[in-house]
Amino acid sequence: MPKEILVQYLSEKEQDEVLRLRILMQSAPAIKGLKESCMLMIPVEKVDRVLREMKATGMEHRILHRGDRKYVVLFYWKERLATYIKRKDVRTLLAKYGYTDFTLEASLSLLCERVGYFYGEEQTFPHEIGAFLGYPVSDIEGFIKNSGKNFLLSKYWKVYSEFQKTRALFEQYDEAKNQAIRELMDGKNLAQIAGAA
Repeated sequence: MPKEILVQYLSEKEQDEVLRLRILMQSAPAIKGLKESCMLMIPVEKVDRVLREMKATGMEHRILHRGDRKYVVLFYWKERLATYIKRKDVRTLLAKYGYTDFTLEASLSLLCERVGYFYGEEQTFPHEIGAFLGYPVSDIEGFIKNSGKNFLLSKYWKVYSEFQKTRALFEQYDEAKNQAIRELMDGKNLAQIAGAA
């Protein structure tokens, strides 16, 4: 979507509408059901409004970190994410980081703990978070092995394998984002955009 159209749209709208647009810019593929989840960094003063907006989509949420200035929140489709983290390759990856109970609740609890350690400067960033965001295991492992360098493509995540397949997926994500923004501009709310209303 051309930036000029978005700038014009933003100049004419109220704060709530601008907030919805910002949410969609970061999470449309998940809201539209193409991804299991998304993660938002939300300024403290906007947390309640974002949680209220996202609740209308039907997505669940888990606050991974409560900071003085921002919250880190995972929004997810419960059944889809539960199924994803039970995949054998995902379980194998998570087991390397101490995950032993692969129920969604237990896994999210440990992830919250590990994110908390990172923000408390007690350990490095928990890169296994990519599994909770639906990233391919090969790309998570590639990111860790290469320290975030030597990637084939960087957009929604850094890609280390299956370049063509992932590029096509990213194009679907872009189209979902454009469609969601068009729907917002046509007057739909987030629940309608997600198909929950």
